Amino acid sequence: MNHSSVYMTLIRALGFASQSKDVIDTANRIVSRMKRDWMAIGRRPSGICGAAFVMAARLHGFKCNIEDITKVVKIGQNTIKKVTVNNQ
Repeated sequence: MNHSSVYMTLIRALGFASQSKDVIDTANRIVSRMKRDWMAIGRRPSGICGAAFVMAARLHGFKCNIEDITKVVKIGQNTIKKVTVNNQ
């Protein structure tokens, strides 16, 4: 799956146009780190992308609500919470 299409959908829906490149680059790094740590195995790509986007947006100072991400990516809140807790 192409992660950039998920990120662009999230950026348009949440209005992160000002620093979109920085957030996408950070999210891609988080996803690659999740893959190296075997955290992406058995999870849907949309869940991984959603969790990485939440972490990247918060690192860049955006107020990112998990509920908004789950509506756009169409995954459950628990999925994002589990992935973000495991990654810290």
